[in-house]
Amino acid sequence: MKKKLLILCLFFCQFSLGQNLVPNPSFEDTLQCPNGGGEIDYAIGWSSYGHTPDYFNSCDTGFENIPSNYAGFQYAHFGNGYAGLICYYTPVSNLREYIGIQLSQPLNVGQTYFASFYVSMAFKHSVRFGIAINNIGLKLSTVSFTSSNTVPINNILQSFLIQ
Repeated sequence: MKKKLLILCLFFCQFSLGQNLVPNPSFEDTLQCPNGGGEIDYAIGWSSYGHTPDYFNSCDTGFENIPSNYAGFQYAHFGNGYAGLICYYTPVSNLREYIGIQLSQPLNVGQTYFASFYVSMAFKHSVRFGIAINNIGLKLSTVSFTSSNTVPINNILQSFLIQ
């Protein structure tokens, strides 16, 4: 009986989904369609914490459309929207764009959390123009960032195992 129960539990664990603590994870909920660069704040809940990250949505008919826009051609992984960021730019020292959102509830000490996101390199010749990167990360913080209190540039690996 215990063996059958264990097999049944393992079977159902494969189909269980974790709770998503990121509101509007697909950038789909929007205040209005983007119509220019630097409009990440049109995606409900999302904010810029440095420079002018872009918001792309299929509702736009111009340069911020999905899948074809000024940054290239990319379908959204799911939903109708995504963000565009410059993570590194050689002509301007330390130029990086950041976006952020407050989680829907606080993280608990001792609880294990898993985080994932999808990345696609924009522009066909990104490496030639000095805007390609070989690493990207996620920063969890208890500090509220704003456009005037920007995210500090550091290379500290964030641990997703909160102890």
